[in-house]
Amino acid sequence: MNGHSLYRYLCNMIYLALSVLCSIFLSVCFKLFPKYGIDTFPAIVFNYLTCVFTAWILEGCIPIHAGLADHGWFPYGIILGFVFITGFNCNANTVQISGIGVTSVIQKMSMFLSVIFAYLYFRESMGPWKIVGLIAAVPATLLVNNIGFGTKIKLPEFKFWMFPLGTFIINGVIDSIFFFLKKKGIVSTDDLAFSSFLFLMAALVGICFWLAFGKRLKLGTVSRRNILAGIILGVPNFYSIYWLLKGLAAFAEGSVVIPLYNISTLLCTLLVGILLFSESLNRKKSWGIVFAVISIVCVSLLA
Repeated sequence: MNGHSLYRYLCNMIYLALSVLCSIFLSVCFKLFPKYGIDTFPAIVFNYLTCVFTAWILEGCIPIHAGLADHGWFPYGIILGFVFITGFNCNANTVQISGIGVTSVIQKMSMFLSVIFAYLYFRESMGPWKIVGLIAAVPATLLVNNIGFGTKIKLPEFKFWMFPLGTFIINGVIDSIFFFLKKKGIVSTDDLAFSSFLFLMAALVGICFWLAFGKRLKLGTVSRRNILAGIILGVPNFYSIYWLLKGLAAFAEGSVVIPLYNISTLLCTLLVGILLFSESLNRKKSWGIVFAVISIVCVSLLA
């Protein structure tokens, strides 16, 4: 590896590291929202508006225009806008209920659904290692939520578990839709206009829902505190995706880099949860983390 190649390699590793830090920062923000009296839903709406303006500043011009309606991904972007804000709210509530470490495991294990989708829809291969990885994802998701195979879930506990379940399902749906769009050649994942449109649609869906049901569901109001929280959340949210795509673009072996990125994010988030918020790791959760790492390695590296 010559000096120039080494420099590019280090730059891309720095991009990936920055993306990991941004992802962790988002979880920390969600964890701190209740402490500082921040309403989660309006903060998330302002977060998506901030993402759009961040893309605007980065590009030097607004990346959203009337011509976007002619793109093949336009209807999927509308659907993803709804799914985005729903999933982000589930993520936020899961962090506040179960902790940032557990939420990180649930997010990573949602790949179970996208792998199944790829097998059923595109008839992709399902080798023995991939099967092992998918099987390992089941105990990983259950154990980090302190649910053993003999546990009987009572109705109140099930309601309490709905946000983690929603996080798992919605993240899997998002991954599956992105996989479909890329596989069909409908969109390039590093298309800034596409990403900006998703952020804008998520904000518009959130605003409409907020106006219709905000008072009834006590979702919060427009306040300086909520706006500031949205801005603080929005910038790293945008760059967590931007830097990830920028870092992955130069690696030919994405199948190797992506699982390493996922494992790094998972383990670093768990560490932050333990050090900053004293999140405990009992025997069930510890085994869940072990199964999560096994699942990522088997599905991504060995399959």
